[in-house]
Amino acid sequence: MNLKTLRQEIDAINAQIIALFAKRLDVARKIAEVKKQEDLPVHDPKREEEQLNILRKMASQHGVSPAVIEEIFALFVDYSKLNMKITMQKEERKNG
Repeated sequence: MNLKTLRQEIDAINAQIIALFAKRLDVARKIAEVKKQEDLPVHDPKREEEQLNILRKMASQHGVSPAVIEEIFALFVDYSKLNMKITMQKEERKNG
């Protein structure tokens, strides 16, 4: 393989990551709608800790640093929670 081919492969992987992140955000928005309807808080520390444990194990199984994956997913979760709060506020305005 040459450098150009490998870079194209990285570009394709990056596109997949972004598409999956967008899909993740869409699901988080749906979760926010359900949480709003059920009067549940955005923050769920137990769920977050469970997910972090799973992600750490998965990272180790794939030879990736669990600490790096934890940082990446902390960003994902923080951004998702921000979007959930925005979605819940929109629901309030729409229903209020």
